[in-house]
Amino acid sequence: MPKLYLFFYRSLKSHLPTQPKDRGSALVAINEWLAYFNVRWNNFRVAGGQEVVVKIQPVDFSSSGSFRELDVTTRKCRFHDELNVGEMFRYRTNAGCTFQCRLEFAIMTAGCLPWNYPMPPNLRSANNASMCKSSLDSSHNFLAKFEAAMSVPKATEECQCDSDCEHVDYTLQVMEVF
Repeated sequence: MPKLYLFFYRSLKSHLPTQPKDRGSALVAINEWLAYFNVRWNNFRVAGGQEVVVKIQPVDFSSSGSFRELDVTTRKCRFHDELNVGEMFRYRTNAGCTFQCRLEFAIMTAGCLPWNYPMPPNLRSANNASMCKSSLDSSHNFLAKFEAAMSVPKATEECQCDSDCEHVDYTLQVMEVF
C-alpha cells in the first residue's frame, strides 16, 4: 500500500501575533499532474504540527486505439489533444472546459476579471474587462460579484464540455493522524 507522509510545522516565532485555530494548517490536494488543477477537489486539511498517513488510490480510465478512431459524437467523450476552438488549456479536460465556461460567465456577469485569473481566448479581443475591485459597499464590490458568478449552476448551462475519454481519479483516505 503506497503511503504519503506529510509534515507541517507551525512557526513559534515570538514576534508573530497569536493565530486563530484555523491558521497554521495546510490544505493538501492530489491531482493528475497534467490535468487542470482545482484545490477544491480531493483535498484534506492538516493542522500544523501533525503527522498524517494518507492512502491514495489511483484509478486509471483508459481506452483502446479502436475507440479513439470513433467519431466524437459516437463515443461521447474527448481525448486530451482534441481541443475545441477557443479552449484556453493545451491539455483538454472536462474540468478545464467547465472552468473556462464559469470564467467566461463570471466576466460577462461582473464585467471584470480578478488579477489572478487568465483571460479566456474567446473574450480577449471582444472584451476589455477591467480588474475586479473589492469594496465595503456591496453594490460596488465587483470582486464578490465575480466570485458569486463563478459558483452559480447557471454558469455551466450553456457549456458543451464533453467528458474525458481517459483520466485518472484519485481517492484519498486519511489513515492516521499523530
